Amino acid sequence: MSFRSFQLYRRIRPFAESLAIAQPTDLSYRGVMPAAESPTPAGPDPLTLTLPVPSTRVPIGGVTMIYEFANAMARRGHRAHLHHHELFGYCFSSLDDITWFTFEPEVEHFFPGPHDHRPLLETVPDADIFFGYFPDAETPERLGLPIKLIQGWRMMGEELEINAYEAPCPKLCVARWLVDIGLELGVPANQLVHIPLGLRHDLYRLTRPIEGRRPHLGFLYSEHPQKGVATAVEVIELLRARRPDLAVSTFGAKPLPEDFPDWVTHHEDPPVADLVDGFYNQISIYLCPSVVEGFGFPAVEAMAGGAALVTTDNGGSRDYAHHDETALVGPPEDAGALAAHIEALLDDEPRRLRLARAGNELVKLFNWERSAEVLEAFLFDYRADPAAYQGTPEDHAEYRGRDLQKFA
Repeated sequence: MSFRSFQLYRRIRPFAESLAIAQPTDLSYRGVMPAAESPTPAGPDPLTLTLPVPSTRVPIGGVTMIYEFANAMARRGHRAHLHHHELFGYCFSSLDDITWFTFEPEVEHFFPGPHDHRPLLETVPDADIFFGYFPDAETPERLGLPIKLIQGWRMMGEELEINAYEAPCPKLCVARWLVDIGLELGVPANQLVHIPLGLRHDLYRLTRPIEGRRPHLGFLYSEHPQKGVATAVEVIELLRARRPDLAVSTFGAKPLPEDFPDWVTHHEDPPVADLVDGFYNQISIYLCPSVVEGFGFPAVEAMAGGAALVTTDNGGSRDYAHHDETALVGPPEDAGALAAHIEALLDDEPRRLRLARAGNELVKLFNWERSAEVLEAFLFDYRADPAAYQGTPEDHAEYRGRDLQKFA
């Protein structure tokens, strides 16, 4: 089944049926999807991968997914190199600096650091596959076959994102809508591969029943403009005027600004265990007000914790938020519509329970071991026949300078 025909099929089939067939059709590269949950050996010829990753003091979804892919591939018997580079003037110098994540011991780490004055490419180890592409530099073959990891759109700046799609190598897209963007931009279909993301179900799980939760709304506080916090504040103020007893909580890496509503409870940079038990498993409804999301880990984590999801149609949400099946979905930047969805669930407890239970079941399909097997299957194919997935920059000239307003 083609990507586009699957999208149509998914919209018209019953939700119960979609859960039954989601594994072989929804989360697969060429139909690859194992039945087993546990990793299996990679075989006699494992891969060596290098994944450049920025140094971040706090958890960030795009960094977390790279760490998880490295861990999962290492568990499958592959060599995974993490090349920790600078971000905003900060760079890790050792594993001791990464306090918020636990790595498999087999993952190998490279810390060029601020005192390493070698050219960047000289600090990168040899590999079969390199998760990067340098359009303006001669990339040594020893680095491995290039791949671009597409984690979002309209998040990092147009030039950077267009350059990523233009790279004459495979693009690994972490959500299906990012494949659609590539197709609309004119990227050859054989260079666009959907690699589904996973979730740590040992961490993000139910710790208290979905039933019996008081009216309690939660959302992420982030200063990134695409996260939609201004819309969230409009939503909660609309609700507060009509439902003064509604509890509202947020979490985030930074404290709330002084002008934020003082009746909101904030969890600042909580450890994962506290986030799961003290936030996700306490709220009854989770609001994702983002204008755009590459994937949207917090929404999925909240569903795993038993919250009913109200979200914008932000791109990444389409992989898990199916309107009135697993979530209620509204337009971005429409506070009135989102508030109405939340109020509908507050007024209809059976509906909230139905959506929360369905969402909780659906997100169980997101599994890092399965994701790693899908990634492995593609990388084996790519290593065996690189030309089938590569092209020259000239091959992409036809979509340079296209009108991008249609994606705004």
